[in-house]
Amino acid sequence: MTGVGSRYEVKEKLGISHVLEHMAFKGTTKRPKARDIATLVEGVGGEWNAFTDKEVTAYWIKLGGENLDLALDVLSDILINPILDPKELTKEKGVVLEEIKMRHDTPRIHIEDIFAEQVLGDQPLGWDTAGGKKSLDSINRGDVKSFIDQYYRSENMVIALAGKIPADIEERVEGYFSKLAKGKTPGYLAAVMGQSAPSVKIDTRSTEQAHLALGMEGVSRSDQDYYPLQLLINILGEGMSSRLWESIREEKGLAYTVRAGSESYHDAGFIMIYAGVATNKAESTVEAILEELRKVASSKVSLAELKKAKENLKGRLKLSLEETDHLAVTFGLRELLENRVLTVDDIITLIDRVTEADVLRVSTRLFRGEKLNLSVIGPYDDRDRFLKLLKL
Repeated sequence: MTGVGSRYEVKEKLGISHVLEHMAFKGTTKRPKARDIATLVEGVGGEWNAFTDKEVTAYWIKLGGENLDLALDVLSDILINPILDPKELTKEKGVVLEEIKMRHDTPRIHIEDIFAEQVLGDQPLGWDTAGGKKSLDSINRGDVKSFIDQYYRSENMVIALAGKIPADIEERVEGYFSKLAKGKTPGYLAAVMGQSAPSVKIDTRSTEQAHLALGMEGVSRSDQDYYPLQLLINILGEGMSSRLWESIREEKGLAYTVRAGSESYHDAGFIMIYAGVATNKAESTVEAILEELRKVASSKVSLAELKKAKENLKGRLKLSLEETDHLAVTFGLRELLENRVLTVDDIITLIDRVTEADVLRVSTRLFRGEKLNLSVIGPYDDRDRFLKLLKL
């Protein structure tokens, strides 16, 4: 994992982190063709892929423990010795454009992109990780090579392993990755937040279902309210016993899907509630969501409800860590982005410390009328019909 993503990019070259992620698998000096790499990993039943986000780019391989050296060899090779063939770069930029189109043509996915840009604003943290046609067209081999030289340095990278790990793992890792460049890497532009009035953004389409994303600024991953917010989100919209599910689906029958979630970054974050509804029920769904926000910000949740949310979070944490790939990603990201690794017991302690007063504090802190954002995909072109609803 390397600590660079789209928030480190300039707008003219937006999407370069994502393009580089794709190019790493397209051939190295040792294995010139993408097929050479794929055959090695898949030939032993392994899985491999990568992902790019706003603050991190990660490459992973999952295979049998007896093939550990193969995994280390391949991962180090694609990071240290990529060919970056200009012809392959041109083709891969086309692939990325198709990926962007796929997201755009899938409203339940695209609504998340629209909302993130809306709440985070026109700044590096708010820009689309994938970039766009203009910025992608401008990216050349020299740009990608320069980006690697700037950010793919050992001080900015974490190698995380989970599963069948031998005692000499540090020596093995050093042997494969010692040729990574060293030195400090450039920082990021601090996020500028501070919304002062509610906002509505509409993507007008002739759809049979309206897709709604309602939310506001959240907290950074180091904020004291990080874990109170996770419990608040759980109570509001995670699972079929959550408040939003009970109200909007079970009681009112407004939506097939309703859920809440949050994202946290170095210095900012956001909360998003999603619902997919019939086009003639969009306003009533927005009003129903806002009513639940008012309730949770006006009085403490019960001790029983908070206890249930805690047990849900702790149970899901333990279950997720049964998968070695999830284990490596979870703790690798913490080391990379926070310079610390919390044990499962540490996280459980932080969850258990949250009180009903903490949940009320974070809800009153964040659920404010002037901070509301609503993104809509559907057959609408009148912002005012939705804007007048955004009150807390």
